[in-house]
Amino acid sequence: MGGFVRAAHAGLRGVNLPAADDRHIRPVTGSPIPSVISDPRVLDNPIVACNAPLCQLTGDSTEEVLGRNCRFLSGPATEPWLTDKIRRALSEHRSVLVEVLNYKRNGPPFRNAVLVAPIYDEYYALLYFLGSQVKIHADASGASGMRRIRAVEMVKSLSPRQGQMLKLVANGLLNKQIASELDLAETTIKMRLTILIDRLGLHTTADFICLAVEAGLLMPLLSARHGCGASAYQADAESGGIAAPGRGVRCSGLGQQHRVDHVNDAV
Repeated sequence: MGGFVRAAHAGLRGVNLPAADDRHIRPVTGSPIPSVISDPRVLDNPIVACNAPLCQLTGDSTEEVLGRNCRFLSGPATEPWLTDKIRRALSEHRSVLVEVLNYKRNGPPFRNAVLVAPIYDEYYALLYFLGSQVKIHADASGASGMRRIRAVEMVKSLSPRQGQMLKLVANGLLNKQIASELDLAETTIKMRLTILIDRLGLHTTADFICLAVEAGLLMPLLSARHGCGASAYQADAESGGIAAPGRGVRCSGLGQQHRVDHVNDAV
């Protein structure tokens, strides 16, 4: 507030945008949750896709969002220690969930629950970062703690095998990798995940991963097994969500800053 107005956008500056039917982009553009995708392979990790809910939340047009780093939502009172937390997690290829103060285009601040995760291809090469966000209302005191309590209660209601599946999905394994870990057919894994997600009242694999993040279930599986950063995520077109096997997530998070060799410029 206090007269803060976002600086003008300099444009895309030669950023190549992915095709609208890109399998990593579709789940975001069609999601009801404010979300963006950025490209860490380009200097300053610019946003290359966003959806209508994101524009409605921030007051920016698509043209004003594309080509920018997600730090454009920061303002005078944005907590630097929280943006540092995002930066550190992404430099280690971990997902991160943070509640930070961001600003709308015309100045008003809002509390933002930010979830960020990397998106890898089937060979574990970094493609994008996914960031999704949820506005936290002023009367939602203790909302973060309540979400964590609810997530823990939901996880505790799972059977040991279901809990194992949740951990494997949340740590970035593909359905075929989970099938190998549990000695089951890939089709069986897909069916059981669908049933489990429905039972928990969730909608996508991304929501499933959000549950694991909020419950604190992430483990450094990929870093040990595949040489990737701690908890890498991967978009799995077959999963129907933006996050099953090894990367992306779409839940309550927003930023996405990181470039393997430009981490300090991220937020």
